[in-house]
Amino acid sequence: MKRKIFTTLLLSILLLSCTKNVEKNSVITEPQRIVADYYIGELLMLNAKLVGADLTYKSSAWEHKVVDIVDVGQSMEKIMSLNPDLIITINQDRVEQYRAIAPTVIIPYGTYNPEELIVELSKITSTEDIAQQWIDKFNSEINELDKLIRSKTETYTIIDIWGGNAYLYGEHFGRGGYIIYNKLKLKGTADGEKDYIRKPDSYLTVNIESLEKYSGNRLLVMSTEDPKVSGSFIMDNVIWKNLEAVKNNHIFYLKSEDFWFTDPFSLDLQIELLKEVLSDSI
Repeated sequence: MKRKIFTTLLLSILLLSCTKNVEKNSVITEPQRIVADYYIGELLMLNAKLVGADLTYKSSAWEHKVVDIVDVGQSMEKIMSLNPDLIITINQDRVEQYRAIAPTVIIPYGTYNPEELIVELSKITSTEDIAQQWIDKFNSEINELDKLIRSKTETYTIIDIWGGNAYLYGEHFGRGGYIIYNKLKLKGTADGEKDYIRKPDSYLTVNIESLEKYSGNRLLVMSTEDPKVSGSFIMDNVIWKNLEAVKNNHIFYLKSEDFWFTDPFSLDLQIELLKEVLSDSI
C-alpha cells in the first residue's frame, strides 16, 4: 500500500511508524482517546480528549484541571488498558513501545517555542480555533505587561536554586525566560547573552565566582523552598552581597514551581506574577 506522510504535520512533527513515517489513515484527524507523557498543560488548554497522562510533574497552574485522566506514569500496561487512539510523547526512547500500542507522535523538547507548539498540537487535535484564541489573548497580555516596564536598559538574570546548586536560565528552558527574554525582549548581561541566554539549551550551572559576571542589575531568584535558606551557600558570600542588584535591593523572589512549564496555563500565571516584579523594576 502506498504510504503517505500525514500532510498537516509534514514540516513540523516527526511522526513515527515502522519506517519512521505514518500512513495518513494511521493518525485520525479527531482523536478521542489520547495518552501523553508530556505537554499536558497544552493539551488541557486545547480541550483535547486526554484519557491518560504521565502526571509525575504537574504545574500549579493546571493541576486543578486534571479530571478523569488516569495517571499512567511510565506504565505500558496502564497505557494499553486505556485503548488510546493516539499517543503523544517527548521521549524518543519509548517510541517503539508506544508504537506497538497506538499511532504515536513524537515532539522532542525544544522543537518549538510555546506558541508554535500549541499550534502544532492543535493541528493534531483539530482545535486550531482554541489555539489561536489563546495566542491572541497571550500577546495582548504581553503588550499590557510590556507597558509596566519603566526602563528596558536594565539587565535581568533568572536564578533557580535547588539541590545545593544555582542555575541560570535563558530564553528556551522555562523559568519565565520565554516571557522575559523573548516576548518582552529584555536583556541579560553581555556574558549571559553570549554564553547561555539565546542558546537552545539555555541554562547554566554556576558557582558564586562565575555568578558575578552573569548577574544583571535585576535578579529573579526562584526556589521551591525559602530561597534565603536554600540559597544560603550563595547569599552568605561576600561576592553575592556586593552584587549591584543585591546592594540596591533589586531582587525578586518567586516560586520555582510556578515557572517550570511553558504551557498556556503556566504562561498566563507567570504574566500575572511578573506584573509586580516588572512594575517595581525601577
